Amino acid sequence: MTPDQALAVANAHAKEIGVDLSEYSVKVEFEFVEKNRTWSVLYDGNNDVVGNHFLIIVNDKTGNTRLFGGS
Repeated sequence: MTPDQALAVANAHAKEIGVDLSEYSVKVEFEFVEKNRTWSVLYDGNNDVVGNHFLIIVNDKTGNTRLFGGS
């Protein structure tokens, strides 16, 4: 999976749960953790509200996602 593909999968998940992506800046990273190849996509809110961020983990092999919310 490329960074753009991982971002597309994460963005699709975020949109499914009703997130307005224009309200967030995004950072994509690939991590090799415990032999699990995963992409971390961090969405950081554009305004200064505590907890205005969330993370979506994308499994490189399966494309499955996990959401870790902020607010």
